[in-house]
Amino acid sequence: MGLHRKLQGKGGDRVNELFGLEPGDRTPRGNGGNRGGDRGNRGDRGRGRGGRGRGGRGGGGRGNNLEDVDTDPTILLARSDIIALMREDRALAAKFVRLGFHDCIGICDGCVDLTNVDNFGLETPIEALGLVVQRFSASSTAEPAHGILSRADIWALAALTAADVSSGNEVRFPMMFTGRIDCGSIATGGPHRELPKPDFTTHEVFDYFLQNFGFVMQQTVALLGGHSIGSLSRENSGFDGQQGWVRNNNRLSNDYYQQIVGGRDATDDIEELADAPQWTQNFVDNSDVIRAPDRFQWERNGNRGRGRGRGGGRGTVIMLNSDIAITRNLTGHLGPTGEADCTFRGSPPNRCPIATESLLLAAEYKFDNTKFLVDFADVYNKVLVQGYGTPTCVTPPCPLTVSR
Repeated sequence: MGLHRKLQGKGGDRVNELFGLEPGDRTPRGNGGNRGGDRGNRGDRGRGRGGRGRGGRGGGGRGNNLEDVDTDPTILLARSDIIALMREDRALAAKFVRLGFHDCIGICDGCVDLTNVDNFGLETPIEALGLVVQRFSASSTAEPAHGILSRADIWALAALTAADVSSGNEVRFPMMFTGRIDCGSIATGGPHRELPKPDFTTHEVFDYFLQNFGFVMQQTVALLGGHSIGSLSRENSGFDGQQGWVRNNNRLSNDYYQQIVGGRDATDDIEELADAPQWTQNFVDNSDVIRAPDRFQWERNGNRGRGRGRGGGRGTVIMLNSDIAITRNLTGHLGPTGEADCTFRGSPPNRCPIATESLLLAAEYKFDNTKFLVDFADVYNKVLVQGYGTPTCVTPPCPLTVSR
């Protein structure tokens, strides 16, 4: 019996159960929705109005059935298998999104180099998807009636499925293209590729995505909002972020921007938008972790200590230098170990300079969750076809062509 049998019915109700959603609701229960921002966050100078705009209201999703996303029977079966995996371990959603991105540095080819420190931890989602890959791969003989998907296709589909359910189905993530070519039979022995670094300065963040993906600043700012789901561990990255970047790290939302952008409205002046809650940079001593370097990370209000929960707002929320860099210009302000010589708040010259252009873009997303989700879906879909041509066809998924 296939994994998809574990999901009974059309799939919508089970997707809702997975992330604590009521039918037709896009927001996990117990988080106060996205009405007026994070209710546990009074960082906007006590005003508590961080979620105005179209995304600032709770409300109905756009339908939760799998058939609302894809119509291809093979894709539907594979999606069901992937959702079954996430039902068993909801933390896999963020891991699938991360795997999809890391696989597509250079070209999406179903291979990552697990000796690269930036890929540590990806063995978990790769192993989780092993049976799905086996079931739908070209070598599968168990169910020959199924269409054929490459390992890279399965990884991309898992990433899209994870984003879809994590967003509460408000914006859908269909599988528009197939035909990604695997680099070989071994998924974990892929070629070494340079990934974006956690200690990138503002210039380095935007230059990396321009050079490697052709993304403009707006696309990069939208893509970084993917950090609203997931967490970090000292064992994998050296960062002590069990809670992750936001208070509900199971929901793909604009909460990421609400943490680092101030103001009451996207039209506020730049100083008001920069007046976000305090972040303090702290040192993480990883001398007791074999493969992790020491790190510097930013912590909300200087709250020190290990995260004490997931998705409940009790743990330490953190940001990396590359996150802070979209609202503070860290160019010329980071030492070789990632330590900053300026502060997040305060008065010049102690305060890090404002990254005006990217802060204005982040502010648009803070006050409009729907805009963020639409733009994130657009740029993330571009990531997942990296290295291929995307011809049109009558009925998706369309076949990809190798462009380089």
